[in-house]
Amino acid sequence: MHSPATEPDSAARYPAACYPADRFGLIHRNAVLAAGYTDNDLRASLRRREIERVHRGVFVVRAERTRLERHRLVALASVRAVRGDGVGAGDLGPGESGAVESGAGKPEVEESGAAVSGVEESGPKARAALSHQSAAAVHGLEMLSPTLTRVHSTTVSGAGFRTATHHRHVAALSDDELVEVDGVLITSIERTAVDIACGAQTFAQALAVVDSALRLGADRDGMTKMLAGKRRGVGLARRALHHADGRSENPGESWSRAQMIEAGLPAPRLQHTFRDVDGEHVARTDFDWGGRLVGEFDGKVKYAKLLKPGEDATEVVVREKRREDELRAMGIMVVRWTWDDLRAGRVTALIRRWLVTLALIVEPASA
Repeated sequence: MHSPATEPDSAARYPAACYPADRFGLIHRNAVLAAGYTDNDLRASLRRREIERVHRGVFVVRAERTRLERHRLVALASVRAVRGDGVGAGDLGPGESGAVESGAGKPEVEESGAAVSGVEESGPKARAALSHQSAAAVHGLEMLSPTLTRVHSTTVSGAGFRTATHHRHVAALSDDELVEVDGVLITSIERTAVDIACGAQTFAQALAVVDSALRLGADRDGMTKMLAGKRRGVGLARRALHHADGRSENPGESWSRAQMIEAGLPAPRLQHTFRDVDGEHVARTDFDWGGRLVGEFDGKVKYAKLLKPGEDATEVVVREKRREDELRAMGIMVVRWTWDDLRAGRVTALIRRWLVTLALIVEPASA
């Protein structure tokens, strides 16, 4: 076993990639110290921006992450801190406690803040479970413009609270609304989607999370039963579930559908595959009306997913343009829109104009 504490250049000799990490990729301070490293090593790794802190005494190797990916790590770190999986009680060592003073070249190794207390007590119902946006992050549920400033948990008893970093909810939870993911207790996909939909600020946000839940295989009937009772926001959530469709592939497509629904446009067909006269595949489209008008949502994430091995973004755009030309050659009109168009509310007017032009709907008579 090495002895980094006796070697002044230990931090340089033992990079962050060598720190022990759990199955989530979380690096716990106690585990690092038990492996023979020191707090000075951690400080040096923080200073060199090799690692970043996600919770008191918990770190991850620095990498490019989405907001949702980072929130997942923060939420999991909060749970592991309570369970004691290699996380200390806040001590840095003999004679030191609390946060390391920043400045003088000493990035903080510890930071104050509540953990998700009570997450691992006895019996499923006695425990608090990660819930709402935090459970969504663990499940991989996609959301539209989520607020990710707090780690959310729900328990059936005790008092709720809200701090700058945590929100404890108190609500009824049945055993079938709880699941374990890699040993962490969280609300089921169905319960998570229902909780978020009931708390959504807009119909589009509610629709996006329920679409995503169905996309991941959630039980629609189960969500219907959860929404049978009275609770705040249940009307919005029921409406979202009524219109939800797991074939919407991302929040941008869900937001597009929400705007179409609210504008009273005819419902489009989703993810239809068009073929040429020889039966060859031409395109699989986001939306279409009567096989004559195609609607496509263009999001940066979507283009990233379309990249084939060795391709760059330019090649994807060229391939998409060729695909669109083939559809037009078949007599199909193609319209596209972006996040900016959705934010500006321009999408439904564009679609309506072409539905009228193609005689797919009749323009309402003016008064």
